[in-house]
Amino acid sequence: MKKKFAAAFVAFALAMAMPAAAFAADSVEADTVVPNAESVIDTSANGNGMSKVIINGNTSNVYANNFGSTVEDSQANAFAYATDKGAAAADEAVAKATEDNKAKLDALNAQLAVAVTPQDQRAIQAQIDAINAEIAKAGTDATKAWTDAAKAYNKAVGTFANINGNEVINTFELQGDNVGGMTVTIVLDKAQYAGHTVTALILDENGKTIQKTLVVDKNGCIKIEKDGFCVWTLVDCSGGLPAGVVPENGVQQADFEKALNVLGNATDKGTSPKTGC
Repeated sequence: MKKKFAAAFVAFALAMAMPAAAFAADSVEADTVVPNAESVIDTSANGNGMSKVIINGNTSNVYANNFGSTVEDSQANAFAYATDKGAAAADEAVAKATEDNKAKLDALNAQLAVAVTPQDQRAIQAQIDAINAEIAKAGTDATKAWTDAAKAYNKAVGTFANINGNEVINTFELQGDNVGGMTVTIVLDKAQYAGHTVTALILDENGKTIQKTLVVDKNGCIKIEKDGFCVWTLVDCSGGLPAGVVPENGVQQADFEKALNVLGNATDKGTSPKTGC
């Protein structure tokens, strides 16, 4: 996985209690990487019943990695993704807060340099410390938001996967560059999954949990319109669905947030896919 961890938040990444997971070591790159065309990722070697991921849209540098087939694998994927995104969000928040408070800090530091009495020095220093604490808090809050997003996602995955008879088909991270949205087609083993109800749970680049429940078509395919790249978990829902959730194929989906109470995370109902690959 291509990750850029900010040094200031490495301690956070190490402190997170991640479930152990046995992921594939190598990522799988698309065999074509052409903007405004089709990128095909062959996942048959480690796809756990998923043979291909086909992406249509203005994309490049597309690859998939961190394959797994358990709830624990999904949890580890979500926390790793959230750690990465949280570190980047924290750096951005701290940089913005620092810039917003620069003039105020410069003025206070100038006052401190000429302050004569210890009382005045302590008062000015207290103001400087309070501003610096707020800047640090901006980073901590951004990190926490992503931790909460991963927890919400994992709760949603468990809500589907823990129903008796249901099982995780695959969990993976889809990465690349995208402009203007894309359509993702998941190709499953049609002999095994054609006609099954499958739920795709997606932790997107904005920290939202997106849920798509679809009936797999006769070719073993499901199609989802999605902006950006993120963590995916596919659950075979042969054992049943949570109350109020129905397949989207031609049927109005129930209110997923209300049905699952997933920590207030938004969901994206998107466009019902057409059958076929």
